[in-house]
Amino acid sequence: MATPKMQTKDGFDFQLGVNHLGHFALTNALLPSLKSAGKPVRIINVASEAHKFGGIDFADLQREKSYQAWEAYGQSKLANVMFTYELARRLSSDAPQITVNCLHPGVVKTELGRYMVNDSWFMPAAIAVASLFFKTPEQVRCG
Repeated sequence: MATPKMQTKDGFDFQLGVNHLGHFALTNALLPSLKSAGKPVRIINVASEAHKFGGIDFADLQREKSYQAWEAYGQSKLANVMFTYELARRLSSDAPQITVNCLHPGVVKTELGRYMVNDSWFMPAAIAVASLFFKTPEQVRCG
């Protein structure tokens, strides 16, 4: 989350690759099996409220011209939301037994924020205080 500029092994912007492209590829690879499952199926994409400050820059999708960590994160999460809406639209007539949704899980105390500590001089203290109000992974576990 809000990582420094990095690339995936395949050369994609790290945040776009990890947060969206991998999930997009996996979902599309599984789609034929999901369509033929013969029972109701749910596809759930984990997005983030951060999609609201994201924008898809098709002219610089890999963020090579300009890289802002939070904008890149927002772009990856907006891609999740846009994929969810488009997949739901396409499947509504083709495979109505499949529902597609996305969600924001809330703020969870995980290692995802490990790069945020270096954002500025006050971030370590701000995160320490804010983390008192974060959910634990056990609190958001399904089941």
